[in-house]
Amino acid sequence: MNITGIYLRKSRAEELTDSTEETLKRHKDTLLEFAKTLSLNIVETYEEVISGENLYTRTEMLRLLSDIEAGKLNAILCMDIDRLGRGSMSQQGVILETIKAANVKIITPRKTYDLSNEIDEEYTEFQTFFARRELKTIKRRMQQGIHKSLQDGGYISNSPFGYEKCRIGKIPSLKIIDSEAVFVRLMFDMYAHQGIGCHLIAEHLNMLGAVPKRGAKFSRTTVNNILQNQTYIGKIIYNKRKHRKPDDKNSKYWSTPNPKSEWLLSDGLHSPIIDIQTFNKAQEVLLGRYHTPHYSGNLTNPLAGLITCAKCGKKMVRRSFQKGEIVYLICPTTACVKMTSFNCIENSLLAIVSKQLSQLVIQTTPPIHTNDILIEKAIHSTQKEYDVLCLQKQKLHDFLEQDIYTPKLFLERKSALEHKESKLVETLAQLHKKLKSKNNSSSQLCHATIKNALDVYNHASIGEKNRLLKLIIDSVTYYKAKTWTSDKFILHITLKST
Repeated sequence: MNITGIYLRKSRAEELTDSTEETLKRHKDTLLEFAKTLSLNIVETYEEVISGENLYTRTEMLRLLSDIEAGKLNAILCMDIDRLGRGSMSQQGVILETIKAANVKIITPRKTYDLSNEIDEEYTEFQTFFARRELKTIKRRMQQGIHKSLQDGGYISNSPFGYEKCRIGKIPSLKIIDSEAVFVRLMFDMYAHQGIGCHLIAEHLNMLGAVPKRGAKFSRTTVNNILQNQTYIGKIIYNKRKHRKPDDKNSKYWSTPNPKSEWLLSDGLHSPIIDIQTFNKAQEVLLGRYHTPHYSGNLTNPLAGLITCAKCGKKMVRRSFQKGEIVYLICPTTACVKMTSFNCIENSLLAIVSKQLSQLVIQTTPPIHTNDILIEKAIHSTQKEYDVLCLQKQKLHDFLEQDIYTPKLFLERKSALEHKESKLVETLAQLHKKLKSKNNSSSQLCHATIKNALDVYNHASIGEKNRLLKLIIDSVTYYKAKTWTSDKFILHITLKST
């Protein structure tokens, strides 16, 4: 009986004639009924609502591929071959090659595909090629629809605080939520007319019980973003940021700001919450004050992403005060650990790393240049030979009892096998010793890497300093009590092991 998994996917880009739940339920019922006719043993269901364009954002497909590699399935049941994905050739290749290598069949109500069959494999490749072309057509039509909607004053992004999504005719737009809009007006009034900063405004909103759209409470960054959002004066802005999804399982989702020349700006159909005079006044105040910098593509902090607050677990950030004259490393969590001068922390970090470097034990034995992979293969081959020999020794007694071997022949074979066994044991011991010596020599590499990083650190650019530190440091935690003096804090540094 086939051990089968059902894969269900509905793309957000597809026509939403039915709700997502209705569509997936209908597909699932159809496949379960079809499975009964083939007597398939359904052991797992993988269900997701996401575009098939990018493999590494599809958690259920990644789980399915992991189960296939683990040998948990020998068949996949889906509505059609394009449900498995419409992404790039390389990503589709990952899916199909994983399925083919595990000899797993793809079953659809229309056809069963066996990728070990050359004709089926070619047919599948044609199907996936046309699926990619169809996806490109869908994306092109969607972009055209987005631009047309923007020109007509429609709003297609997530609704900001103070608004909810609605439709004006057939065009998507925004509707004011009075209970939230009152806080938006309060923010602009406090900032533009009362001279109160973003941090204090955020604390005041949290005290009043206001809750942002995304997140548990308001922060200085949330308030800052709201104060700059032209949606509140009835405008529509699109394409402010460039978004990139992960290309493989090791990369991450990221986004960067687009230049203003690429922004799409139009008058929205929705009602404004803030008048233009108040908004402009807030922008004037913004320009005259220091605010948390946005990433511009140029790194300004050599310790970026390295130091974690020991109390709340968030990454420590570099902040400038008095127009950049004073620079601190602070925790982004309000009222957490006390901040410290950036230079003081950087110098302390380098001193601690230098001290840990002097404590590393350097192996005096010259490094062994034998390739690790070749040693491991030799160990595997020798171990396999040893296992076979053990089986042969076990059978010796059976052959003696069955009169296949005479006592004399039994003793001769036993002696020969024991001699061979001792040779194999000695060979395995030597190979493991070589591998251990190879690994021990890595401390020399570790020592050299750290020393080189410290030697060139002061002459490197900010970006190069950050890369050097990340090359040798695994983690850093920072702690400072509120009563401690400016030069007292604790850094706990763990170096990377090579």
